[in-house]
Amino acid sequence: EKKRLRDEIVAHLARLELELQSAREIQLGMVPAEFPQAPPPVHLDVHAALYPAREIGGDLYDFFYSDPQTLCVAVADVAGKGAPAALFMARTKTLVRMVATLLPGASGPRPSPDEVVARVNTELCRDNASRIFVTLFFAMLDLPSRTLSYCNAGHNLPYVVDVSGAVAPVAE
Repeated sequence: EKKRLRDEIVAHLARLELELQSAREIQLGMVPAEFPQAPPPVHLDVHAALYPAREIGGDLYDFFYSDPQTLCVAVADVAGKGAPAALFMARTKTLVRMVATLLPGASGPRPSPDEVVARVNTELCRDNASRIFVTLFFAMLDLPSRTLSYCNAGHNLPYVVDVSGAVAPVAE
């Protein structure tokens, strides 16, 4: 009987490990792995990597073009670890992309970073009985003017590495 129970536990743990590995692959598939070039004549390289501390978690980075002239960058961290944080991360990523690309701005066709973050926050707070939260740095780079506008919602300030290799925090 002990051997049968031990075998059941081992089989159950193997199934859980397989599910966690699948969840990790899905989560890592949600962050960009290909780094598209900016449209000419702009030269811009964007690179990133994600190494979760556990099989799955709440770390997030994303970058995408909300229009041909605007590169959006998001870096976020969901409070907590494991499956709940990973699910909330997926929701956050989806909302940021949807709001940044579909929401009209108050003063024009494109929303400002603070408008994007405010709307994402409203949606994340809706039906959030577990009170999970996320810190988020969201930036929009206007390629023609090389102007970076951003909203920092409780996240660590990011750093910029210039062509010479010098590292400096993004100016507040």
